[in-house]
Amino acid sequence: DIKALCELKHPGISQSLESSETPRGTCVVQENNKASPIYHLSTLSPEAFKYIAKSILDILIYFQNQSPVVIHQNLRPENIWFDNQR
Repeated sequence: DIKALCELKHPGISQSLESSETPRGTCVVQENNKASPIYHLSTLSPEAFKYIAKSILDILIYFQNQSPVVIHQNLRPENIWFDNQR
């Protein structure tokens, strides 16, 4: 549900700003960030890897605590973004 997606508020996920219906489906506008998908990163330090893993788990716990529960059906490196300036 797009409305539920737009209501999610967590510092680890991009904020959905608005949504609209088009003839081809639903369009969701999300905030822009300076992060890159992790599959673009050639190497990760053990500390960065631990940070990413913990962040993913924190977000999944947040999703599980929603009512109804939110299930991310497309969790893959292309959808995990990391700001290596952190």
